[in-house]
Amino acid sequence: MEKQNEKKLQMVSDEEMEEILNRAPSSYSLGYSCGCGCGCGCGCGCGCGCGCGCGCGCGCGCGCGCGCGDGSGSGSDDKDKETISNHPYKGVYFTKSLMDNESAAKQTTDLLKSSPTLRNIISPFIKGNDTMHIRIGKTDDPDAIMDTDRDNGDLTINEKHVDKSGFNFKAQKGEVDNGGYAHLGTVEDSFAACIGHECLHEKHFYWFREARRQGYTSENDCLNAVKFLQSHGFSNEFIHVYYSNNGGKWIENQKDQMDKNEHDYIRKYDVDEIRRISKEYRTSLLEFHPGQD
Repeated sequence: MEKQNEKKLQMVSDEEMEEILNRAPSSYSLGYSCGCGCGCGCGCGCGCGCGCGCGCGCGCGCGCGCGCGDGSGSGSDDKDKETISNHPYKGVYFTKSLMDNESAAKQTTDLLKSSPTLRNIISPFIKGNDTMHIRIGKTDDPDAIMDTDRDNGDLTINEKHVDKSGFNFKAQKGEVDNGGYAHLGTVEDSFAACIGHECLHEKHFYWFREARRQGYTSENDCLNAVKFLQSHGFSNEFIHVYYSNNGGKWIENQKDQMDKNEHDYIRKYDVDEIRRISKEYRTSLLEFHPGQD
């Protein structure tokens, strides 16, 4: 396997990447759409138990062996958002900070192109029902590899783990992250697992935001949000990641409790999804030469 990993072929050619960079607009007028058109039961068949068939976990921060975010996310600075660049997938945007690092932008493009599992997970964003922004910057937790903002969909790659060659963090072989995924000890595996982890959060945060938009009752009861999730087929187990029934009144869980619930959920339902994303990316990068094992 180590010899194979040395024979890597980038999925997207330099010409294709140049075309992407050239056609990207230099600015983008912000304004998040709030459609929920991805619907439930999208049919990726992961068996996650949430009732929506989306195969995604909830939470924030990838961890990948050295820590994770807590769900609040780091957000994007104004300068980065003022000059945002449009990625070919309809609602998935590469910010200036990512586009300025051609290697990291290429890694991200290759991963999206190579993994149908990943594209299925973020299908609400690819279809343009909502937007997500991938950027390089500081994470809320300085030791996190990546994090995702629960409220605005920003996915931040920790700038500490990016250089001119792109994303460069390598988890130790066999090391288990906060989602229960055991890494193979390569940069490629770590990158795919981290992005996959965060995109699982992205999709569940999408539904959490949709539920929040239903509004709470005058007594600050979250019943409207709970009923919305129930009406879209989500299980009680998924609903309890975000909400608790306190004496007949539904309340939003505290941030720390929500984060724990989210990562427990990932470990229970989504490890196979992360593993599949990593395998699809890894396979796409291998160049097999005739006559060699």
